[in-house]
Amino acid sequence: MSIRRFALLALLTSLLAAPAVCADDNQPPANGGAAAAPKEAAAAPKEDELAPARPKKFRKLAPGIENTIPPDSNTEEPFSRINIIHLLERDPKFGERPWLKKPADRAGAPTSEQPPALGVLSKNAATEVRLQHNLWGLEFTFKPLGLMWLDVPSGDDKVERKLVWYMIYHVKNPGADPVRFVPRVLLYSDDAKKWYADRINAVAVEAIQKREDKNRKLLNCVDISEAEIPPSPEGEDNSVWGVFTWEDIDPKTDVFSIYLQGLTNAYRREKIDDENGKPQWQFVRKTLKINFWRPSDEFFETEDEIRLGLPKDVRLEIPEADRVEYEWVYR
Repeated sequence: MSIRRFALLALLTSLLAAPAVCADDNQPPANGGAAAAPKEAAAAPKEDELAPARPKKFRKLAPGIENTIPPDSNTEEPFSRINIIHLLERDPKFGERPWLKKPADRAGAPTSEQPPALGVLSKNAATEVRLQHNLWGLEFTFKPLGLMWLDVPSGDDKVERKLVWYMIYHVKNPGADPVRFVPRVLLYSDDAKKWYADRINAVAVEAIQKREDKNRKLLNCVDISEAEIPPSPEGEDNSVWGVFTWEDIDPKTDVFSIYLQGLTNAYRREKIDDENGKPQWQFVRKTLKINFWRPSDEFFETEDEIRLGLPKDVRLEIPEADRVEYEWVYR
């Protein structure tokens, strides 16, 4: 055998007799051999991964876009006076107490010559009873009304193309305690002489939110009443945002008003006559009335033509002095 072939055979024999090497990097080397080089350390997390999630940025509105109506304060609203009907039915003179009027209290003849006389010291205790109230009020801010064509579900797995009117708003609590905002809103068409209630429409709310600001959650009139409105101390704004929607508004509507209840717990008692002319008492709630008009026609309805307030139109059955942008009424 040649020397070259002998050397090659010896090399193959030595390789086959060598021990196998473990694939685990943590296993010590065999036969006391030198340790293998450590595996490269894992890459450190990036700075962006350690930072907290950034708050969503809301769309910034231009100055003058929104209109803000502050809470209305009235010195007569913290209390009210009522008649306790049930007591008066049992005793029309409930609480009236006679007393002996002293002769010195009567004018005329000398005191010694006047006989005693009976008078009434106290008035009826069941009439004009004063009740104290813990009043609160919310600040109401709203954007101009919007109009949007949408495919609205109409039942039976069908959709109907409708023009949806909507108002985006937010309420702020300037008080010291949380309060619950339970809105009741109606739109009144002065032209059609018709009332329209707010419609809860999830499809419309989602589409409006994408159009106006996809990062800002808008609540309907039910969702916004599920949690209390937190106070907003000076320098803070904890406003809660919502949206009102209406459908099937008469296209001939040029002058209309929005009536909103729930911004305050103020109320008062009013006397009315029933069908038989008998006086009755009813409680009415303080309501915000916002007036709008649009110089347009029934064929081309656009949101750009809606104006705040009332026009100086002699055809309106409203005194010119009462043509304001908004006012507080009881209803």
